[in-house]
Amino acid sequence: MDAEIPLQILDYRPKRWRARHRIKERHREAMDTAHRLRTRDLGSWSRCDDTIVGPVRFRDSPVKNVSITSMAAGQWRKTKAGRFPFELVIVYNATAPQIPIEAELKLLSQLR
Repeated sequence: MDAEIPLQILDYRPKRWRARHRIKERHREAMDTAHRLRTRDLGSWSRCDDTIVGPVRFRDSPVKNVSITSMAAGQWRKTKAGRFPFELVIVYNATAPQIPIEAELKLLSQLR
């Protein structure tokens, strides 16, 4: 009774299913590895001073996993002449005083 039974006899599923199952398992292992690498590298970029929105610092934030950044608001305006028919002008800078305001915010009805 203690004789070993070959695995091929125990595995009654079709070969096609076993192949798909192996592919899924390898994919899952790869995704787990990728997740571990991303999580490991998270600490290295949790503070970045060189982004388009300025410094991004997740560790210095009072809210977990949130970075507070400065922001300015712009409004698209039609140009009379120039290379492009519209240009973006800065109309609000309360959280980013280093960016100068170029125009006042106008209602869409005022822009026609």
